[in-house]
Amino acid sequence: MATSTPLTISAGFKQLLQPGGRLANSLFINSNGMLQRLPTTAGLDTSPLYSGSPNWPATRSALSLCNATSPFAASNAIGSIATAAANWSGAVLAPNGLIYCVPNGATGVLVINPATNAILNTISLSPITGSWSGGVLASNGNIYCVPYSASTVLVITPSSVSPYGTLSTIGSGLSGSTYWGGVLAGGYIYCSPSGATSILIINPAGGTVSTSGTVSASSHWTGAVLAPNGKIYCLPDGSGSVLVITPSGTTVTTATISTATTSSCFGGVLAPNGMIYAIPYTTASGAVLMINPNNGTITTISSGQTFSSSFRGGFVTPSGMIYAFPYAALGMLAIDSTTNAVSLVGTFPSGNKCSGGVLAPNGIAYGVPGGNSDFVETFNTGFSDIPLNLCLSPYFNKL
Repeated sequence: MATSTPLTISAGFKQLLQPGGRLANSLFINSNGMLQRLPTTAGLDTSPLYSGSPNWPATRSALSLCNATSPFAASNAIGSIATAAANWSGAVLAPNGLIYCVPNGATGVLVINPATNAILNTISLSPITGSWSGGVLASNGNIYCVPYSASTVLVITPSSVSPYGTLSTIGSGLSGSTYWGGVLAGGYIYCSPSGATSILIINPAGGTVSTSGTVSASSHWTGAVLAPNGKIYCLPDGSGSVLVITPSGTTVTTATISTATTSSCFGGVLAPNGMIYAIPYTTASGAVLMINPNNGTITTISSGQTFSSSFRGGFVTPSGMIYAFPYAALGMLAIDSTTNAVSLVGTFPSGNKCSGGVLAPNGIAYGVPGGNSDFVETFNTGFSDIPLNLCLSPYFNKL
């Protein structure tokens, strides 16, 4: 069924469309702003926003229906963490509404509750060992952590009761093959090679891990973005090119797009206009790379600044503003995807470092403590009622 005119969606009605809501398995808002019936009632996995093969027009439409209720606010620290253990890289929002931070030197998985703005727990890794960077939510509701210096893939099974999750592993013998970030596409997770010579592919349904394709071990990419065309774009870490992955189950084909600089990036963000913006980490030119998946071109956007270990990961708001989490920078990098204007906003305490993060339905972005920072940093975007399914989308919910 469909309405004849676009809808003005109230906050209460949006809640009914979210997982657990009475209408979540029946209706969604299509690309024309119309109310439409879902083809099945299988739940999250068939949502046009959150699934192994997400619907970009529906996702973009849902973004446009969100309204800001306040301006962007400066950072605020929550929690207190022993600095010796404070090293995570990337965070993933789970269907239960909790945020899980990926251990990259830490002794456990940090769990954050956006509803109370509090740290709930640290799920101990013991006896599992290793270091992971970035995680991806799969269609089965589990989170798969990308191995950086680990022999296995870490699997987090979220729970709404203490200790808020259990940990397990799949795969073996992955040590020495470094990956950094990944993305869900077609039900499989594809990991970005950062020193590895192939693409790591995780099959959540089968609980298996394999590799495909060949890339140079001397070329590094950090983080990946799923584009509306179904291809995956891995961001350059000094490699001088963007790696393009065309996924097909347990096999891939790869290509590269040369960049005008050897900038070091740390993750990327898909904007509502369909462009991918690379998050600058270290570059003397201060360039921000914009990738156009439609024609395979890269545009260099000048920021007028010099970056040195400045930002790690980022997120997009429904208005199309992109924000990069500060690592060594003293403010957030703001990119207006409608004008390509770049600026620094807010203030950030020296010594606190974010290594990626994620945007929650309450409109607050949570920066993951990295580099022995002892607080979780929060950034209020002003959007207080973002549908959970939208935040869970594979287009956004990953490093």
